[in-house]
Amino acid sequence: MLQQQKVEKDIVIVDAKEEQLGYWESRVDPKLLTIARTLPAINFDSWLKKSFFNMIMAFPGKPSAGVKMEKIAGIGALFYPEDYEPPSGITSSAMLWIHGGGRIMGSARNSISCDICSRVVNLLGVPVLSASHRVAPGFVFPDALDDLTKAYIWLVERLQSEADGKKLKILISGESAGGGLAAELCQRLLDESLESDANILLPAAQLLIYPMLDDRTCVNDDLSALPPHILWNNTSNNYAWSTYLGNNCKPGDEALPKYASASRREDLSSLPPAYIICGDLDLFRDECKDYARRLEESGVETEYVEVEGGFHGFMTIGTNEEPVVEAWQSFRDFGEKYLVD
Repeated sequence: MLQQQKVEKDIVIVDAKEEQLGYWESRVDPKLLTIARTLPAINFDSWLKKSFFNMIMAFPGKPSAGVKMEKIAGIGALFYPEDYEPPSGITSSAMLWIHGGGRIMGSARNSISCDICSRVVNLLGVPVLSASHRVAPGFVFPDALDDLTKAYIWLVERLQSEADGKKLKILISGESAGGGLAAELCQRLLDESLESDANILLPAAQLLIYPMLDDRTCVNDDLSALPPHILWNNTSNNYAWSTYLGNNCKPGDEALPKYASASRREDLSSLPPAYIICGDLDLFRDECKDYARRLEESGVETEYVEVEGGFHGFMTIGTNEEPVVEAWQSFRDFGEKYLVD
């Protein structure tokens, strides 16, 4: 068990490990237990707490061996294989990656983003644009989605300049909040392609890692009554959704603005093929499973993977643990299908 940690008077981090792991530990896959025991038990329920951890999470990372990174001002960071040298290394495929952090934290270039994007580059062999976006509470919906739309358009134009007439294929992916934003971006791009005369390139597929899809989860009393979920609990979830949505609406309202919460969309037909993976111990398990079911019922090719004994963050914080490796392999297998002609 971790020992209790305290910082400044205004930021007290209560180590709830005994309450948390006392309930969840027997359910965690033994191969993931070491990760679970090292994760902090924190309620992100104030600007001060989230700012403190966001400061820690903001330190830039470095790409892994064999991967290069190019900073793109106002857009994010482009990761690509070491032997890819644009424009001579012509490519027609890429991925847009959206970082996690509850829509209130995170960075396109911190160590977590660098590790994930490097891993994806090595798995799929294509460039990965890690997109920057503004976060709450300083910036509320739709600021983050506007930033991601801009990043997607930049990536399309970059590929067009290098693809030499080849058909472009872009995957959109993200974890946690980034997964939810990825789903919402796909919804917006689909609608704009249908409502505009412009020839908008639609994503070839969406790959969502334990995505944050439904604001209504944070007002679910049954989930809130459980011992806090590992890494991301419903107290943090409520704060995140409340600040992200801003002052004009709140989680659980009968109606929200279009694209504010992916699960609120009624018509899911014609969306890109979807891969959704989530652990069965994750706070988001039910909303992920339901969104996958609705996509499939709407005629969207969908693969839903539920990892027994998996919890929030296991796939992106873990490294070489067997369930982590298997999860990334299934991610790769789905993505590869949509990168080939």
